Amino acid sequence: MYEDDDEIIREVRARSRRALFQIFTALTFIALGVALATHHAPETFALSPNEAPEIAKGFLYMGAAYTATLFAWDWIFGAE
Repeated sequence: MYEDDDEIIREVRARSRRALFQIFTALTFIALGVALATHHAPETFALSPNEAPEIAKGFLYMGAAYTATLFAWDWIFGAE
């Protein structure tokens, strides 16, 4: 199956990279979903109308940070 250790290491790194991307993508969509839910239905979370936009912005920024992390990770470690 594998001829040497380098092939094993490449396969494990590729699998880890895919898992990392899937996890951060899921976190991004979760953060954006919570931001939308908080913004459009603050009463569901027992928030006052004044608090909802600020909390929604926080989740929106979190989603943007996860996306930026994905791009930075790809730029730093890139495809081999």
